[in-house]
Amino acid sequence: MAIITITPQSAASVPVPAVGDITLFSDSADSFILKTKDSANVVRPFGVGTADELATTGSPVDVSASPPPAANYAIEATTPTAAVWRRKTLPYVQTAVQSGAPYLAALNDLVRVDCSAAARTINLPTAVGHTNEIMVKLVSLATFSTTVDASGAETIDGALTLVMSTDFEWAILKSDGANWMQVG
Repeated sequence: MAIITITPQSAASVPVPAVGDITLFSDSADSFILKTKDSANVVRPFGVGTADELATTGSPVDVSASPPPAANYAIEATTPTAAVWRRKTLPYVQTAVQSGAPYLAALNDLVRVDCSAAARTINLPTAVGHTNEIMVKLVSLATFSTTVDASGAETIDGALTLVMSTDFEWAILKSDGANWMQVG
């Protein structure tokens, strides 16, 4: 078994390969996402293309959705021959919660909560099947509390909710694949 080094570089610096070949590289201009460049100078996330294009890599890669389902998604390998679209883990997507109904947090969300005028509720998505994080930060004086609610029968360190009531309090919640843990 050989070790192959994939060089981080920009798509523009990758030479156009010969007809029938593709070049695999880590795109330094796009969060080092693994990409390919074909002989027509077309750049794609690795694992996206026609059957013929994928066959030139040695093993076709099965991508569950193409194109990405939403902004801020990147291809993540799940096995040597399979990959899925996953939300990019960094940077956190910042969401401001100032009023209204309970907010449903997304994975890798930085939820900025203003609880100076009313109590707020942040509902967490399921913790099952991933190890992503959600960060909740009170960005005001805690005149009212903010309740972070675990999904369904899941828990946050054994409790169904986490109540935040201290000025500028914050919590980093990480899934252990089944429940949420407060890790910061």
